[in-house]
Amino acid sequence: MKKILISIMAAMLVTISCIACTGAPATLEMDSTLPWYAYRTFVSEKSRYNVTKYFMKDVDDKIAVTEDSYLEYTLTQSEDEGKNILYTLTANFKIKYTDSEYLDDSFHNKTDTITSTAVFRRDNLAAVYTEKTVTLETDPSSSYSFTVDYTEGTAHFTSGETTKDLTFEKASYIDNEYLYYYIRAMKNLGNTFSANFTVVNWYDCFIGNNNNANWFQTLFGSNKKIKFKTTSMTARFYQTDNIKIENADFLAGFAAEGKDSAEQTLKCNTIQIMLSGTKTGSPLFASYASTPYETTDDDNLLSTKKILAEMHSFEYTTRGTLTYRIDYILNDFTQDFE
Repeated sequence: MKKILISIMAAMLVTISCIACTGAPATLEMDSTLPWYAYRTFVSEKSRYNVTKYFMKDVDDKIAVTEDSYLEYTLTQSEDEGKNILYTLTANFKIKYTDSEYLDDSFHNKTDTITSTAVFRRDNLAAVYTEKTVTLETDPSSSYSFTVDYTEGTAHFTSGETTKDLTFEKASYIDNEYLYYYIRAMKNLGNTFSANFTVVNWYDCFIGNNNNANWFQTLFGSNKKIKFKTTSMTARFYQTDNIKIENADFLAGFAAEGKDSAEQTLKCNTIQIMLSGTKTGSPLFASYASTPYETTDDDNLLSTKKILAEMHSFEYTTRGTLTYRIDYILNDFTQDFE
């Protein structure tokens, strides 16, 4: 059984191979005050998620990873030389496999890690710089890294001893590595929400829409030219969910349902994210808190909105068979005011 690589999207966590189009991202209606602000005060955030990966071999889902698998996002603020406000979103992802009989031997007790950094502007959320490193013990030859400088219009990709470079037109783009935060900033994520937009998915640009199991050899063993492209996407309201978060003290900051119980729930708007067009692939699901996170700073009530509480993604074989489901559930949230 060969693993289909999954790349972190905002979430950094999922690569969607797609039919893509070129061009700048669509203009969408965003919150007048970004949700990670609290009454005009910037909030530095850190969110940590428990990660559970289920092997979907039969009716009874089998957990395929250990309990110390996690995803962590950290969002900070800075200024560039021109005094433009920038945000930096860092992501750290670790997934450690068990020795389950349901897993191929190549997975047993192996750990895959992904780290990424995405820098984007406050005024239009356009990407400035991204970098990403994927280290796969389960498939070392498929580990890779890339760096992208949007101000220079350059990108560099490395896998083992193989490198590829690409230049592209300098313009305003949204990068796949902060997709979940881009959607979080969109206005009105309630039951009438729907948005179409484009992102740059560098995994897809460099690897291409190639379903061959030996995609590195197929790509780099030829003179195939790497082309820059953007991915057309659709996000829309899916349903309202009460996300269960067990024994999480931080939930006291939310206007949450059941927060006095041992297993607390957080009311969320769940957004379905997919490719635009007829070949949409497997959707992603991201659940954003519909009630704000409130805290007090110097006796002032501060409110941070639409915190990402839960995500779901899926992995398929090249023949379209569902192999894994991955759940990411918030288990810690902290913030600092600047």
